[in-house]
Amino acid sequence: MPESTELASRLTKIEDPSNFDGPTYADNFTGFMGATVKEGLTPEEGDALCPKLDNAYNAKFFTGYNLNGLGKELEVPGIDKGRATFLIEAKDRTPDDPVFVFNHGGAYLLGLFPIFLDTCRLLYNAIGNDRLSILILDYTTSARAKYPTQLDEFSKTLNKLSESCNKIIIGGDSAGGHLSLSLLRHASYPVNGAQPLKKEAVPYATLLISPWVDLSPNSKEGTYVTNGKTDLLSGDALYAWGKFFSPDKFEDASINFHRDTAVDWTKIIPNKDNVFVYYGTNEVLAGAILQWANDRAKLDSSNILGDKNAVHEQVCFYPNERVESFNAIVDWFKKVLA
Repeated sequence: MPESTELASRLTKIEDPSNFDGPTYADNFTGFMGATVKEGLTPEEGDALCPKLDNAYNAKFFTGYNLNGLGKELEVPGIDKGRATFLIEAKDRTPDDPVFVFNHGGAYLLGLFPIFLDTCRLLYNAIGNDRLSILILDYTTSARAKYPTQLDEFSKTLNKLSESCNKIIIGGDSAGGHLSLSLLRHASYPVNGAQPLKKEAVPYATLLISPWVDLSPNSKEGTYVTNGKTDLLSGDALYAWGKFFSPDKFEDASINFHRDTAVDWTKIIPNKDNVFVYYGTNEVLAGAILQWANDRAKLDSSNILGDKNAVHEQVCFYPNERVESFNAIVDWFKKVLA
């Protein structure tokens, strides 16, 4: 049995809904991702092999944690039922209470998995603000719809949320980071095929964990070469996934944000203190992420965290091992919420 097939079979098992074993699940999930790369699976083959877990199934992993509002749906006109649900909702939530809308990673190809929800749960516990809510968007994956469907779903979700929330924070890891940046750009430069974002729905803060800023990498240059043997991803795999996500536009600068010079990102991001970027120094995307953060967005160095010797989104998969980096994200969150 191929390693990818064996690991995929482990991703649906609910062992103990009151004690999620994050490290073991992360081993299986990252192992599955790495195996699809090593085995050279096409996006179609990866999708066929990958389990499909919706928001409702993911919630079952956490029913023993007594999370207020777990699984409660935000009914969003124009998107499939069940795609936007709360992991945690503040009791008697008011419009002035902040809501963090999280977009998961997985190259737009892999769906939602509990390891992403567990990271959000751990963040919530560490932040210690019971007025914070966390909403999970289970966007449509690229095997079922191409760009800009995912952006349209995200924009519609924020537009609906803005009817009951004045403090929207967005964020995500990898593809979820790309989707978050797409939304920020969309707010200033609307994309055809995606619902325009209302002014009141524009987020006031953004968390980016190893954002996938380069959908069409040259695997023979930069950190795609120097980190090619240390990361679980590769430039060739990212290129294939990017092309699968947006066959017509995956090479356009408008969705490859590290070389997006047609717009002024410093104006797209009005308050750069409210944007935080994490990346692993050993990930293949490190160079592109820094190019966006430094050259395009011109973020302060204090808001860019290079996790030494870490690979792609390692703080998301292993927060208990990357304590210093995890705490830095928590500290930024607390500052934003103050």
